[in-house]
Amino acid sequence: MRKIFIAGAVFLSLFLGVLPAEAHEGAHGHTWGPADHDTVMHVFVRDGCPHCAAFEKFMDTWFERGDAPDVTYYEVMNTDTQALFKKVQERMPGLTQGVPTIILDGQIIQGYDTDLTTGLRIEHLYTAVRIALLLRNS
Repeated sequence: MRKIFIAGAVFLSLFLGVLPAEAHEGAHGHTWGPADHDTVMHVFVRDGCPHCAAFEKFMDTWFERGDAPDVTYYEVMNTDTQALFKKVQERMPGLTQGVPTIILDGQIIQGYDTDLTTGLRIEHLYTAVRIALLLRNS
């Protein structure tokens, strides 16, 4: 798992070539896909996946609080998304077919356990990204 995080920054720079156009720069200088806000989370999911459903419920609650990042979801059963995920895997050795696969400012989290474990980890990562953006923009 640590290997995936270390390779995350390298992965994102390679992943950018497969993200949609109209990108903008993230907190650590990475380019993200379309968004109205400073940070976007890209998430590969599969309909019917209980871990994906738990993640989406977590995000719904976070959105209700009003401080969540924008999320772009990619359904892995969609043919175009399968091709995109395959390109991501080709550029990121060791990345499995597991879902959800969450990408936030160069960091990859694959899988979702609970709100108190994975959810808290995602929130902490997002807080660090927001602080970096504030410092960079001040």
